[in-house]
Amino acid sequence: MLALASVSVGGQIAEWPTFRGDASRRGTLDASAAPGVPGLAWRFREEKLLDRRPFASSPAIVGDRVIIGGDSYRVYCLELATGKPVWGFDAKWPVFSSPAVWNGRVYVGEGLHEHTDCKLYCLDLQSGKLLWSLETKSHTESSPTVADARVYFGAGEDGLYCADAATGKMLWQHKGPHVDASPLVAEGRVYVGSGYDFEGVLCLSAADGRPLWKRAMPAPVWDAPTFAAGRLYIGIGNGTLTDEPEKPYGEVRCLDPKTGGDLWRFTDVRSSVLTSVAVRGGVAVATSRDGACYALDAATGRRLWRTDVHAPILCSPAVTRDHALFGDENGIFHCLALKDGAKVWALDTSDDVSVVVPDPRILSCPAVVGGRVVFGSSNGSVYCVEEARR
Repeated sequence: MLALASVSVGGQIAEWPTFRGDASRRGTLDASAAPGVPGLAWRFREEKLLDRRPFASSPAIVGDRVIIGGDSYRVYCLELATGKPVWGFDAKWPVFSSPAVWNGRVYVGEGLHEHTDCKLYCLDLQSGKLLWSLETKSHTESSPTVADARVYFGAGEDGLYCADAATGKMLWQHKGPHVDASPLVAEGRVYVGSGYDFEGVLCLSAADGRPLWKRAMPAPVWDAPTFAAGRLYIGIGNGTLTDEPEKPYGEVRCLDPKTGGDLWRFTDVRSSVLTSVAVRGGVAVATSRDGACYALDAATGRRLWRTDVHAPILCSPAVTRDHALFGDENGIFHCLALKDGAKVWALDTSDDVSVVVPDPRILSCPAVVGGRVVFGSSNGSVYCVEEARR
């Protein structure tokens, strides 16, 4: 049973077509708004208990469709209004990758770290029909991004790929370092983080994959960088989604996107930052395994507020004009006031676990469109929260 603990806001219809909302990975859209008084619009999960698997993929929302990948080896298309399935596509491996939607097509990878020979799939948005696939020698858990009719994605030990978004023809491949993170494309450059072999950030030419700069960090950069107001923001942290390090280290850093040089560092974090930074209105919001959400001045890195939720946060936040939204390891989905970090409402999904899917963690990053918030859970469900009916 779901428990809602509550606090206004209307919204305009927009779209959230890719991981973190757009190619800049800011975790926000200008028209996005969260419910002020939350109500559960719908919950999707496989009808048969034995068919249920975790959803770590983050949803994309385009028109009246929600696209999300599951550990069930499937890509799902759901109705935004009802959560009813429209189509499903069977992949070869579990789908951790978050889909990107462009020009009526869905782009999504497959596989986890232990898998090889994984593909990037291009599907028809309306029918789920396979249009083309591009096979790699490693895993494609990275979430693709589409810019200028090109699709960019990481492929583990295979590095970073760029392909023609219409045909799937490979345009270039940068073979190192190991890339699990999702690429960011901005102003003719591709930025991507790494945590294996090399710990840091790499900048390449979007046109031909030529390396422009490479910046080592004190710990891995596991998630996508963020581009906002001519600056690059990254979360840094050791450990993984499944393993907490013996001596945790984390920080948030702001870089010059042209050189990779530091603009500021925020190191007052008690554990790893394994997630992307959300940026809106001069505020940078980051979450940490230490169980806190941090709001920083995006220009200076000065801490504006910190709110503890007392459970590790392994989900990148989304921000609206008034709220910050994210889930935690205990299955609680939180809504905080962006201005001061006050707790506005929380949704407890932990009771939805079962013998088949006993993990309550929320790793899926929320998509926020038209007053609705959609996210997946490791308990095998996808949730849509909207303004409560009175």
